[in-house]
Amino acid sequence: MSPPHLAFSSRRSPVVCTNGCVASSQPLATAIGLDILKRGGNAADAAVAVAAALNVTEPCSTGIGGDCFCLFYDAKSREVKGLNGSGRSPQALTLSLIEQYGFDEANPSHPFHALNITVPGAAAGWCDTVDFFGSKKELAEHGRRGFYEGRIAEAIVEIIQQNGGVMCLDDLKSHASLNVTPICTDYKGVRLWEIPPNGQGITALIALNILENFCIKEMGHNTADYLHILAEALKLSFSDTSHFCADPDKVKVPVQELLSKDYCKRRSELISFQKANSQLEHGIPAGSDTVYFTVVDKEGNACSFINSNYMGFGTGLAPEGCGFTLQNRGACFSFARDHPNCVAPEKRPYHSIIPALATSTASGELLCSFGVMGALMQPQGHVQVLVNMLEFGMDPQQALDAARLYVQYSKPDKKWHVSLEDGIAACVAEDLMERGHDVQWPVTGHDRAQFGRGQVIASGSWTSTQKKPCEVLKGCLAAERSGSALLVRTHISLFTMCFRGCAKCLGYSLIPLAVCCIVANILLYFPNGETKYANDNNLTNFVWFFHGIVGAGVLMFLPAAVFIRLEHDNCAGCCGNVACGERCAMLSSVLVALIGLAGSGYCFIISALALQEGPYCMTGTTWEYPFANGNGGYLKDHNLWTSCLEPAHVVEWNVILFSILLTLSGVQVIICAVQIINGLIGGICGPCCCGQEYSMKA
Repeated sequence: MSPPHLAFSSRRSPVVCTNGCVASSQPLATAIGLDILKRGGNAADAAVAVAAALNVTEPCSTGIGGDCFCLFYDAKSREVKGLNGSGRSPQALTLSLIEQYGFDEANPSHPFHALNITVPGAAAGWCDTVDFFGSKKELAEHGRRGFYEGRIAEAIVEIIQQNGGVMCLDDLKSHASLNVTPICTDYKGVRLWEIPPNGQGITALIALNILENFCIKEMGHNTADYLHILAEALKLSFSDTSHFCADPDKVKVPVQELLSKDYCKRRSELISFQKANSQLEHGIPAGSDTVYFTVVDKEGNACSFINSNYMGFGTGLAPEGCGFTLQNRGACFSFARDHPNCVAPEKRPYHSIIPALATSTASGELLCSFGVMGALMQPQGHVQVLVNMLEFGMDPQQALDAARLYVQYSKPDKKWHVSLEDGIAACVAEDLMERGHDVQWPVTGHDRAQFGRGQVIASGSWTSTQKKPCEVLKGCLAAERSGSALLVRTHISLFTMCFRGCAKCLGYSLIPLAVCCIVANILLYFPNGETKYANDNNLTNFVWFFHGIVGAGVLMFLPAAVFIRLEHDNCAGCCGNVACGERCAMLSSVLVALIGLAGSGYCFIISALALQEGPYCMTGTTWEYPFANGNGGYLKDHNLWTSCLEPAHVVEWNVILFSILLTLSGVQVIICAVQIINGLIGGICGPCCCGQEYSMKA
């Protein structure tokens, strides 16, 4: 008996942030990225931290044994830069060797064969992302050499050669990431950026150039006309990239020609509104598991990052004592001798993982950093999510949640297949069938995995009628997992940040107050600037209580420092839980505030008593406290002040300085009391309102 079908209905909404945003497929990884941002790292630093965390929390999709790609938006220069972190094939891997093993284009090697292991590029890619784009504070202890030389490299080579592979130590040692110039196209005022070949991002750009020749908005979202044109545009773009997309260091890839508006217009003329195209001359490699994530920091820098083992755990081969598996990206090579993507020594294969960025064509401002996971779904997802926002006015969450189309060419059948996600109307599927599409509908349950997952961080309200981007970041996460899966969206808790920001302001306020109290207390030892009275001990006894120097002075630097650092500390190391760590940090500030309250309260009481008793002075022939029994009445009757003959003006001196200490310590009492309340509310209620939201989706 099949399980009941549950319709998908997202209850997620865009997360609004002002000081940075992280969107990934796993809450612990997202929290780690946020922690890096809060500690002063930029978008690149946080992205690498997320990548490393996902290596642990989602090893079935990504890891240090795979590859990575990165697009980085520099907010100051408004430039988009790229990094190709994919690895090359071994020096000894040739087509002749493949043929000696008995493999060819018609009979390829098993995708999990050790021959399909290319040099893992993720380790160098992580280091280089921080090195090229980050703050350089979080580089790994041993950097690239710790992975590509020594014990780890030897373990990688050993496991590969034991299973029929040909990689050697020199293959690993010679690996390096590539700084690349991203490629782009303009679509109705938006510039979409992708990584150039060997990545398949060019597929999305060609498809957009083709779609530009049609009135997409007038067709309506997910109508038969729109999905027909979309499917045909994707078929045409894949027809080109499946043949031309390869390692540009080994073969010529005509990128500019493929992205020419004139060329894409001619290609669009091959589309018929009434009939689907079923022809394709070149095959397309297949694959799946990947993780994509994106980070935008408070300066507006963005890092669009993608990391993958290719198929699940890759080959499933784990170097001894290393804790990761090796990718099988070499399965994307062609074994056809005349194909641009034909296997060859030290060559990067056709790559399916692609990050994306969109900027304003006119101003260069960042519009969104986004990506969709899922092998060949990735460029198709890029196109559909961007068109959903730009043409159909959806916000990022709606654009990700919307039902999708997926096209793929089947070599055995020699025809295109079009899959339609559950949520697309039955009449639309029937219309597409009538036009000649081989349609699978509705795609439900676990099969929905083919439509991929995705994340978007968009700047402001550019997707709506407000065309000028604002300073608010709309960040959202959509995890398009099939079956029963836990979906988590993690974001910066504005509630908790408010309490921490308040504590920081209070901390900075305590510093000048403490300094002034120390100075006022010291001046009490030197009436009229003379030292002899202190030497002869002719001062009021209350000055020897050090209430301004210690109580409201030095002691107050402790709560000041804790309050200021509270914005960056969360004590997460104590239990590994961010919400618990935030509670720990806020409640610890309450304890320190109590210490501050005691110190400032002590100063306040001593100052009040000193003012009530009055100064110690010479009244004639003796030193005494002339106002001690007057309950402070002398403060109102200035005529009494003349009874103090020496030190000169000692009454004014004591009244002014003790009044200053009384006032400043009173302010400190209020500040510490406010932080006690702030810390209690933030510690008890803050984590309850933090930005982790969970929902179940079938």
